[in-house]
Amino acid sequence: MEQELLRLLADTQSPSDTRKAAELRLLHLYSNETFSLSLVAIASHNSVPANLRQSALSVLKSFILAAWSPKLDEFKGQILVNDANKAQLRRVLLELATTAETAERKVKSLASHAVSKIAAADFPEEWPELLPTLLHIINDPGSTDGALHGALKVLLDLVDSGFSEEQFSTWPGIWFLRCLRWRRRSHGKSSSGH
Repeated sequence: MEQELLRLLADTQSPSDTRKAAELRLLHLYSNETFSLSLVAIASHNSVPANLRQSALSVLKSFILAAWSPKLDEFKGQILVNDANKAQLRRVLLELATTAETAERKVKSLASHAVSKIAAADFPEEWPELLPTLLHIINDPGSTDGALHGALKVLLDLVDSGFSEEQFSTWPGIWFLRCLRWRRRSHGKSSSGH
């Protein structure tokens, strides 16, 4: 499946007719059990060109919004990811966003955004280890700068994506996250005035 997806992802960056056909084929593959796992595998391979890794994550994010959970506003009515695949996707995306060594910041950023979308639906009930994992990365003196930046980016994406106070209140670091939210709001107001 990965080879077919690589071809389709490349075709999505082609002129309109080829692109439209590739986008339609990708939508038809949503129901394939290995679709999401293949996309995250492509995104995780450093040997794959950055534009295709980014495209894989963009398609995966669209898939997550449409087929992950009825808790997401863009949900299309049918969950297309089983629990085992969800657990694997959570783990791999969080690693890609935080601890995976990759030179492409855009790949880490797109993985972080996908994590925030999943968390909006799954945290804390189905993903209770998310925030403790991020806190561990932040507090671990052995964390690389890339891992620390990635963990903080995930936290900011959680704040920006509208993580609810209820979701944050389950975690002891709520005051830290409230400060991040306040900082983002106050920074946004001061930036918009310039």
